[in-house]
Amino acid sequence: MATGALTLDLTKMTDVRLLRSGFATVQAGADVGKVLHDLLLQSNGTRGFTAGQRPVVGISGFILGEWDAEYCSSAVVITCVCRV
Repeated sequence: MATGALTLDLTKMTDVRLLRSGFATVQAGADVGKVLHDLLLQSNGTRGFTAGQRPVVGISGFILGEWDAEYCSSAVVITCVCRV
């Protein structure tokens, strides 16, 4: 680890909730496979997104590093919420 670096353990932040509005809230520690699984279950098979071939990739890294029109062109808002 680099001097002065900060490491965040997001592994317990895995909640995925499909809202009535059709949007979803996804905590940063959920992996792509869990997000897809939970969205499909909560929507009775009507919601999901194209996520590539690696379901164990964390959704945070997927959005920050790989999010482009190839995967999904309908990202409206990504909101970071910090609770103390």
